[in-house]
Amino acid sequence: MGCVACLPNRGMCDGDTLQRCRPDGSGYDVVETCDASAGLVCNATSVTCSSPCADAEAANSYIGCEYWPVTTLNSQVASDFPFAVVVANPQSSAAQVTVTRGTAMVRTVTVAPGAVQTIELPWVTELKQQFSQTDQIEESTLLRGAAYRLRSSLPVTVYQFNPLEYRIARDCADESPLDDGFGDGQCFSFTNDASLLLPTHALTGNYLVTSVATRHMRITPINFGTEGTPQEGQSPGFLTIVGASDAATEVSITFSAHVRASTDGMVQAFTPGQTGMFTLNAGDVLQLVASRPASCTPFGAADMQGSVLAGRRVEYCTVGAEYDLTGTEIRATGGRVAVYGGHNCAFMPANRWACDHLEEALFPEEAWGREAIVSITQPLMNEPNVVRIMSARDGNMITFDPASTHAAVTLNRGQTVEFEARQSFRVSGTEAISVAQFLVGQNYPGINASIGDVGDPSMSLAIPTDQYRTEYTFLAPSTYVRSFVNVTAPMGATVTLDGTNVLGFLPVGGTGFGVARVEITGGAHTITSSQEFGIVVYGFGQYTSYMYPGGLDLESINEPI
Repeated sequence: MGCVACLPNRGMCDGDTLQRCRPDGSGYDVVETCDASAGLVCNATSVTCSSPCADAEAANSYIGCEYWPVTTLNSQVASDFPFAVVVANPQSSAAQVTVTRGTAMVRTVTVAPGAVQTIELPWVTELKQQFSQTDQIEESTLLRGAAYRLRSSLPVTVYQFNPLEYRIARDCADESPLDDGFGDGQCFSFTNDASLLLPTHALTGNYLVTSVATRHMRITPINFGTEGTPQEGQSPGFLTIVGASDAATEVSITFSAHVRASTDGMVQAFTPGQTGMFTLNAGDVLQLVASRPASCTPFGAADMQGSVLAGRRVEYCTVGAEYDLTGTEIRATGGRVAVYGGHNCAFMPANRWACDHLEEALFPEEAWGREAIVSITQPLMNEPNVVRIMSARDGNMITFDPASTHAAVTLNRGQTVEFEARQSFRVSGTEAISVAQFLVGQNYPGINASIGDVGDPSMSLAIPTDQYRTEYTFLAPSTYVRSFVNVTAPMGATVTLDGTNVLGFLPVGGTGFGVARVEITGGAHTITSSQEFGIVVYGFGQYTSYMYPGGLDLESINEPI
């Protein structure tokens, strides 16, 4: 061809003007001027005027232009602590973000290119609910228009923090007088978690729920060796469903657990195996909470850890699967729904102090894969993670690499296997699986052996290896004591975090993958590689923690039953 002015048919953008190189390479011709007022931008790669939001929808990942933040059950946190979403803008132009609830405008912000913006939102108290020391007052709720709708002019990533901070440098207005630090000029939340929100375009109507069984315990006061009257306390797991389509969506739920009714009659009580039908419009929220057993059956003495704490004897009660919403099946027709699984305040494992709020936006069944790598978090005192694996279909043979992680097991649809792990591993199924990963309570070594008052349970989902990406934009809150990103990549891959190569990958069995744990500062981060990889983000504060998957593609790679 010889020397040419441009490569034939190659696109170029001059502001909003789209140009294409002539077939002979002699120069560019104007194709059209993109209408910015209609949300169109010049795309030299596709040689079209395209909508960034439409492009994000076509890419089908965690990056998008519309999300559904929602308050989930967290009755034990003081309302002084803000509920918030954090928006990260990976684009080269400013994003205009609006948050509404129903027809009411709640917030309007501009997020600069490459920046993050924290947006505090009012608690929806009917969903957050109110703390009780003993009796169960948490109830199921059907609340119209209770979710927030976040819309952006450009594709962004969104993270939900419930609540955002873990410490306030003053006493809280509703701080419990039972807290050891009451009246000391500071207030701790004691219970936090975070969720990676999924954009509307990635939502479907097919979900299997991951939650945690109702926490049930018996506390006996001890005064100079004399025991008082025992009191039983509990805290339930939950699932939260948000209508995400403007059309009415019919939602069928087949329950794996006993479900508590609402006091207003909008939600009836359910038992395992029953199916409930609900209609949700855009922004409607159905929050369902598990019931508790009528009486406490304590763990054996070997599991009690010498559990005398501040003049109280604590007994952890065993709770059966019929009080665990995990495996509940959701089917929605006529529209999309967002589903969140979690717990009001869970021990993890069930007989280790202390509890913390858990939540995560659940992946649709279509996005489940047959393989995931669980990267174990940075230990603070040689503590493990708890891992829960659930099957999408019957007869699913689950295996592990290294094989020493756990014995192979066969699961049917909705069944789980749960165990503690201290080394990273690959889990594979002959059918699709969902893998939940939990940080443990700070008193895991024993009720009087804290991990330095830092940490407590949090929940995340492992990313299917088939949904790995080559680039992520993610963030860490600036208020936590320590934050980390775990990077899972093929051994030998070059991974760059904020312009610096990630080092220290350790192999995961014989999988060909390695895991690197990198401590990070608060704020927005970008991590890239020429090969597909996965990340999980987590951090620790006093008496609390957070954890969430750092991002993923949400391609349809599994056919729901």
